[in-house]
Amino acid sequence: LASSSLDVESLSVPPGGSPAEQCRLLLAAVSAWLETLAPARTLADAIFAELQVSDLACFEAVNAEYAKAFRSQPPARVCIQTPLPEALHLRLRLLLREASSTLEAQSLRVQSISTWAMACIGPYSQAFRVGPLLFSAGVLGLIPHSMVLPTAAQAAVALPASDVAELAQWEAELWLLMRSLLAVLAEMGHKPSNVRMARIYTSASGIDSCRAICAAVLRYFGSHPEGAPLMAFAAVPRLPKDGCVEVQVVCASDEEPIPAVRTLQCCGGTVTAAIRCLGGSGTCRSWTCMVEFQRLRDVLLEDVAQAAAHCGSLLQEALLELTSEVGEAISGLNMGLEVQYSSPQLNPRSVEEVVGSAVRSCGGCFDGAAVSFMPVLSLGAHTRLRFLALVGPTGP
Repeated sequence: LASSSLDVESLSVPPGGSPAEQCRLLLAAVSAWLETLAPARTLADAIFAELQVSDLACFEAVNAEYAKAFRSQPPARVCIQTPLPEALHLRLRLLLREASSTLEAQSLRVQSISTWAMACIGPYSQAFRVGPLLFSAGVLGLIPHSMVLPTAAQAAVALPASDVAELAQWEAELWLLMRSLLAVLAEMGHKPSNVRMARIYTSASGIDSCRAICAAVLRYFGSHPEGAPLMAFAAVPRLPKDGCVEVQVVCASDEEPIPAVRTLQCCGGTVTAAIRCLGGSGTCRSWTCMVEFQRLRDVLLEDVAQAAAHCGSLLQEALLELTSEVGEAISGLNMGLEVQYSSPQLNPRSVEEVVGSAVRSCGGCFDGAAVSFMPVLSLGAHTRLRFLALVGPTGP
């Protein structure tokens, strides 16, 4: 079960003053909202949390309030700075386990200094698994025993084949990041080949090339092009600890066929949809999906609305074909949809309003979908709009 964007506006909560106060008010409102669901839920049901903040200078204060709400077995978490709509200090998105689920849940939380993986820098778990699905936290490239970022020279010493003059800071951080991430996955019983989607966040000043880092991440996963995970790249204003790169992954233990891919031309650009199975069989299958709209020139608000409608239609078309193979009605699917967008010249509230309207007009599997939003500085390679969806059967 996925939530839509949870912020003081969407929940009609007074904005409060400081970021910490807004965090306290928001989490209280989220808790109250969860209790109204049927069956009632609590924050203890969360397995993954995405926390966007308007300014990471408030990281420690927000963490202190956040920790009060997640005292035991906290969810895996990503925390990034994004250009949120005005007056919003933070925005939250949650994934919750099914209330009646009998699937085993397991989390990993390293809090002590170690040499095998970086410790938590906040109230979260490094990974959370429910049944065959695993969600990692966002991982930074910190030196595990000192919890500071490495220099390119330090990384070059550990990697003798590297040329210090050519090793970029992001490459040094990525090396340590992937070392920690792969160690966490191994501890949870997963291999690089189990990764179905990788979300890659970079600071605006950290990396110039989307293709370079995505290719580097794939090399660490050792992925064959046909079996590569979906890669969602986003440049944001700032990452925790002022890192250059942060990676979060979704894994599945089942083997899967080659992902389904579809494309179409629209609005002077191209829409591409890719879907990977997360496991299950028959009508109990679930999928992770990515749809991107790419165009060379900047987009106007009406372009965003049309592109969103085409993204929704193409995703629904691909899901319709997949579900028809197992005899399931597309209206019986449960969807959590995150919309990432890069339109710095447009008002974020206007973008979110027109995209939300376009998604609702698609009907079908979008009826009742939980829709959340993430504004970013860049989605890489002329990508203006991206849909990231988790889709599965509706629970009892």
